Amino acid sequence: EKLDAQPVTTFPDEDKPGYIRHDPTTNQDSRLSVRELPALSFRVLHMLIHLSIWAGKLLGFTTGFSAIPSCRDTEAGYARTLIEQDRDILMNSLQLTLEDFSTLLHASIERLAVFCPEVQNLELSCGQKRREWEALFDKVIVKPIFSDPDQFV
Repeated sequence: EKLDAQPVTTFPDEDKPGYIRHDPTTNQDSRLSVRELPALSFRVLHMLIHLSIWAGKLLGFTTGFSAIPSCRDTEAGYARTLIEQDRDILMNSLQLTLEDFSTLLHASIERLAVFCPEVQNLELSCGQKRREWEALFDKVIVKPIFSDPDQFV
């Protein structure tokens, strides 16, 4: 199921450009994706985004994503709910233990150092640029790690 199957035309007041809060109950479908991003890559990206939002809130940041009203105060719990849902879906779909999943998550974070230079000059100014960025994320982060988890666990 595509989260962006229908164009989003109205936004809750607390949403800001670059982040649209969604109901955690819609996050429980393991087939969720956006644009051409495969469901597995969407799930990994979704989790990494919410991990950074949650960590920023826990560390007390008041700028960036942590400044978005939907990520403030008790909303750290909102991000944590999404993180836990993503973790459970990934663990179940890949049949991983928590320890093995944690290893893959750490490998994904380590690969960000490879990914970031490849996309540093890629402005996400239009749909095509977002698709290019997402394709690189899938190619550099997700496929090398999650296609063959046994090499890391």
